[in-house]
Amino acid sequence: MREEKVVAVKIEPVMMASPREKRTERGEEHLPRTTHGERRKRPSAASLGEGVACGKRREEKCDAAGKEILVAEDAWREVAESITLSEIDALISQARSSAEEAQGSQFEPTWTDSQPLSLNSSGACQGSGSSKESHSQAPLLRARALVRAFLDGPERTCSLEGLGGLLKDVLIMFESFPCCRPRPTTGRKDIFPLPVSEHPETSKRGQFLPLVAASLNSMYGVDHSTEARPSSLRVMKRLAAVVEHSEILAEPLPEVSFSTLFTTKGVDYQGDEIRVARKVVWESIEASLPSQVGTLDIRDFCHSGVLHYINHFEEFLIPAADQMVGKPPRVFVDDDEWGRVANGLLDRGICVARKLSDLHFIDGSPLVNGLFAVSKDEFHGSVELCRLIMNLKPVNALARPLEGDTCTLPMVTQLGSLYLEEGELLSISSEDLRCYFYLFSIPEAWQKYMGFGRALPLGLVPEGGHRDEVWVLCSRVLPMGFLNSVGIAQHIHRNVVRKAMGSLYPPLGGEHELRRDRLFSQLPTLYRVYLDNFDELRKTDRRLHELIGGHTSESVARLREAYAEAGLPTHPKKTVREVSSAEVQGAWINGEQGTMSAKPSKISRYVKLALELVGRGVASQKELQVVGGGMVYIAMFKRPLLGALNHLWRAIVALEGLPRDRQYPLPREAMVELVRFVGLVPLAFSSFRSDFDDMVTASDASSSGGVSAPLEGSHPMARQQLQAMFAVIFQSVMTPARCCR
Repeated sequence: MREEKVVAVKIEPVMMASPREKRTERGEEHLPRTTHGERRKRPSAASLGEGVACGKRREEKCDAAGKEILVAEDAWREVAESITLSEIDALISQARSSAEEAQGSQFEPTWTDSQPLSLNSSGACQGSGSSKESHSQAPLLRARALVRAFLDGPERTCSLEGLGGLLKDVLIMFESFPCCRPRPTTGRKDIFPLPVSEHPETSKRGQFLPLVAASLNSMYGVDHSTEARPSSLRVMKRLAAVVEHSEILAEPLPEVSFSTLFTTKGVDYQGDEIRVARKVVWESIEASLPSQVGTLDIRDFCHSGVLHYINHFEEFLIPAADQMVGKPPRVFVDDDEWGRVANGLLDRGICVARKLSDLHFIDGSPLVNGLFAVSKDEFHGSVELCRLIMNLKPVNALARPLEGDTCTLPMVTQLGSLYLEEGELLSISSEDLRCYFYLFSIPEAWQKYMGFGRALPLGLVPEGGHRDEVWVLCSRVLPMGFLNSVGIAQHIHRNVVRKAMGSLYPPLGGEHELRRDRLFSQLPTLYRVYLDNFDELRKTDRRLHELIGGHTSESVARLREAYAEAGLPTHPKKTVREVSSAEVQGAWINGEQGTMSAKPSKISRYVKLALELVGRGVASQKELQVVGGGMVYIAMFKRPLLGALNHLWRAIVALEGLPRDRQYPLPREAMVELVRFVGLVPLAFSSFRSDFDDMVTASDASSSGGVSAPLEGSHPMARQQLQAMFAVIFQSVMTPARCCR
């Protein structure tokens, strides 16, 4: 910043004079003084003249002082007006940098691709005075170096169990900073702090148990300790049993990194993980298509309102005056591959050829859609299988939503209400339909809205067609990507399943179905339908399971017969027959232990990605969203673990508006949360054997506050009371003034 001329302001004595001095300046000392009871004398003419002269001198001095003050004010105003906004920003940045150097860490993103040493080598400890003997960031650098050495070494593919010793040391290093926040006081009967050293009574599974203890201490906010009190030792024994039976810790770490992950997956604008669109290659699409594609009339599987919607599709479009057409989505196919893709889609009955002039037009422009592919993470020999996706955003903008059977789609978290008695275990059977959506042909009236924005090669124009006109492909099957396809597909599968279950003796009625819009059933045999997937859950005793394990149950056998009669192909590799452990809608269920958790392979993948961020010390918003979303998925099965993630969300929000692929320094607190969450992973499960609590709570929250309400007992009016509680909570959250902050 350039130097500016500073004008000094002269302060006259009269401006700082005391009341007595001011009276003297006004000439009051020339007035005769009187004592109490003495009569004031009349001043003489000479004294009056001298007082008038003194007053004139005082006025002259005030005028001179006032002129100097005005000159000084003008000078300061000129200096202030000459300062630019960029100079003000520079001063603010300089002050902020000084504050960050004193604090010892940086929380705001910077425009660098790596974390500079200055951010990690401050001479002051966070929350304390300066220290000249050691740098406050030295433990942080050592911890990150340990993680990088592990990721670059031969042990990078070890099981999660092998991470215990490393991450315990890393977590302790991260938390070695002096902290100003008050620590909870502990007594003899308190369980915290848990001992982080090994004990013969509790050390049964390597080094991971001390990491669990250190992570719980960190979450509770106490310092780590190696001493064990009787109360904490009892807790450690219970934790040891949990760690000992954890299937997650046996899962090996995969060879995955963000560079390889983002070749197949990405993050949408809401932060959700999605698959990356790929170019359509017919060889990858054809290998995943069964022979029954497009051979089933969709009207034969529907009834009631859904059937009426299918037969009167155009009646459920928005009025013509409100219809608009935007930029058509891309047909993501290379030019040299387009002929093979178009010919294959026509031969397999997925598409038909129609003239462009026969499509639906809006303001003189044809309504056309897009095509792309996504990976299925499966291989047929050396060919990677891909799923064909029809991008129907233009049609979705015209169609009114149809609920269909969408409300019946079950949620995996509903299984948390499942209860297993002593001696019971859970037996699981599953069936999966192949290429489910594309099995059903749609009425011809739909086709003019299902065109794709790329002209057919002349060699594929139908015989007798006008070759001087432009011809395009139109979908003739229920498209993946259409607004109402999910509700229709769920409706079809439930009709097939209910017919099969109803033909049993005795029949399995609707009370055995698990669905989102119904209360959870505690019957011994349950089933659930989720689009192309069917799952049966049966409570059995151990002796019976040993007899029937691996065999097809009567209900599943009848369902497979119904599939064959309807022409619905199943996926043999995804068929599960009476097993005690299986994947159900992304969750891993261990029916023998009676637990449900995230899929171990997915957990190990997110753990590896989290370690990559900790080792680098920098992250982009997209990378943080992937890891954060994965940890939320893991915490779905133990909701209190969400309390271990706070600074991670702040780091994501702090990067809003900045380039999502640019990497920024990761706050130390966020790295602590990543390591701590990995240490709590063995606790991320739901137990089917936990006792039910008489206390029922209802809670909700918003950005301005939250509210909760308890209800205890089994009074006949409990249901009405619970409904009233939810009504009050809804009103409270919608009215911020009434929220508990």
